[in-house]
Amino acid sequence: MTGSTTDPGRPPLAPALEGRPAPRRRLHVLVVVLGIALASLAVQVFRDPGSFQLAITILTESESAEGSFVNSRPKIIEQNGHKLLWGGPTDEMHFDVTDATLRFNRLHYGLGREAFPALIEPQFVAAEKVDWLSPEARVLSVHMGDQVKVYPVDLLTRHEVVNDTVDGRPIFAAYCILADLGAVYDRKLGDHTLTFGVTGYTYSETNIWSGLDAFVLWDRDTESLWWPPAGRAVAGPLNGQHLKLLETNLWKQTTWNVVRSAHPQARVLAPGQDFKRPATWPDLAVTPALSDAPVIGTEIAPRWGKNP
Repeated sequence: MTGSTTDPGRPPLAPALEGRPAPRRRLHVLVVVLGIALASLAVQVFRDPGSFQLAITILTESESAEGSFVNSRPKIIEQNGHKLLWGGPTDEMHFDVTDATLRFNRLHYGLGREAFPALIEPQFVAAEKVDWLSPEARVLSVHMGDQVKVYPVDLLTRHEVVNDTVDGRPIFAAYCILADLGAVYDRKLGDHTLTFGVTGYTYSETNIWSGLDAFVLWDRDTESLWWPPAGRAVAGPLNGQHLKLLETNLWKQTTWNVVRSAHPQARVLAPGQDFKRPATWPDLAVTPALSDAPVIGTEIAPRWGKNP
């Protein structure tokens, strides 16, 4: 795998709260990608009116000097000697980032957990019934055993994360429009299967992924935070544990025409999906066997079009 880190073994995220001026170029990049994001959201709203509320949420945030949107509420909450990252209207929704290996002032947006409907029971339709994708539409495809599943980027822009199982193997497909980062990951950690969601925050480091903002994920089992450009968890009980890309021969960054031609039996992620957020998620006890589960190397997602 090829990433944009200076150290492919462990990208050098900075200690929390250590500040450093962002380069002026970042403002221009963010303005461009924000325009792309809003255009994509407009298309998605037209196709799926249910996403309208998400678009309104983003547009009603106040714009900062750096070109991203910020909330007027405090981002970091000090409580009983812990640092909590705002995650929603109730205390239970905040993330414990006391041990975070990132700079809090580089966290952007702050829409909160579950603002994006990261799917946990995705529905699919047969390829022959798909009439809303152009031949050039970008997709992530997974081919395992007799199953081929397709995750269109247009839909992933809304969900950002789709937890799924293909040929009995737990995976998740993810795409961040700001960083143009799309990849498919293995959800297994040791003997446990993690379920991933979206924190509503993005994060950037100048020397990682060209300095672009990229989504910060969380797992609903331990509430650890994960940053895909670094390929690992950056806060919480699993801090330092590595994300594991699905083997490159099992998934591709490709187009709808390529997949449809090669696999007419493919199943495609259905549009218009959402789900009722549970009040609480299962609390997984983090044992040494889980937090120290071996993963060989740090695996960084390939740039779009760079995976075989």
